Amino acid sequence: MRATVGILASGEPRGARRAVRAIVAACRGVDARILLVAPDGETLRAGAAASGGTIRSLRDEGRGKIRALDLLFAHAEGDVLVLTDGDVVVERAAIGSLLSRFADPEIGCVSGRPVPLEARRGLFGIWAHLLFDAAHRMRSDAERDGRVVEASGYLLAVRVVPGLLSRLSGRVADDVELSHRFAAAGLRSVYEPGARVRVRNPRTLADWFRQKTRNARGHLVAGRIARRGGNSPMQSLAGEVRTALRGSLGECRAATEVACLAGLVLARGAAWSWARMTLGRTLRAGFDGWPRIDSTKEDRR
Repeated sequence: MRATVGILASGEPRGARRAVRAIVAACRGVDARILLVAPDGETLRAGAAASGGTIRSLRDEGRGKIRALDLLFAHAEGDVLVLTDGDVVVERAAIGSLLSRFADPEIGCVSGRPVPLEARRGLFGIWAHLLFDAAHRMRSDAERDGRVVEASGYLLAVRVVPGLLSRLSGRVADDVELSHRFAAAGLRSVYEPGARVRVRNPRTLADWFRQKTRNARGHLVAGRIARRGGNSPMQSLAGEVRTALRGSLGECRAATEVACLAGLVLARGAAWSWARMTLGRTLRAGFDGWPRIDSTKEDRR
């Protein structure tokens, strides 16, 4: 099975170097070509140098992730397109794990499993682990129940099908749109927890709130899409809280983690509430206008 692996980055040469090295290692033994897409020469040069000249660089117009994805779609070759970002670290077995799922011809989209790059300590480290564990359980539950698994934009793979890899609307988050687009075409969107990708999380409360509000808006729109297709949403505030409490109360390792969990429920509720209040404005502006979360970027540390 032949694959194209696309890495999308912007203004993050240090992060791109790290991401490219990880992807090159993960693609050993896999029939894959790697494309790095970025609007700035510094990031493209850093990625190319890190790969030892084994990747191809594509310069986009700097009009946002949706348009960069359109460029990547136009250059996808082979049977599967793997998508990831320039600020994450893909684990060595991840690409092979994703591709193995496409042996089933009914599968069109496969989500990887994001895990925190941070240790489970401090407020933001504990929050990251609690939320990512909850997301893992929700994706696992969705696949078990035969529902659409909404893929993670940190790492996902889609089958190269003419007509399905075409211009995205920008009216919903790209990973959500791809998941439901393949499901609407009669192909399953599933979850592969063995395809792990390490993600750097926000380190300030302002960045955390912006990122989680952004994510909640995407899930609110995804819920509308799911209901129109006769499915139940994969993620909601109530479902997220139930899943986090169900899986985390017994796993909290100290009283401080219990306190962090209580704070997380309140903070996440505030993010979902603000997302709901501002959803109409976001839909009018388009999802590609989301602000950059600088504290998650290695180049901004």
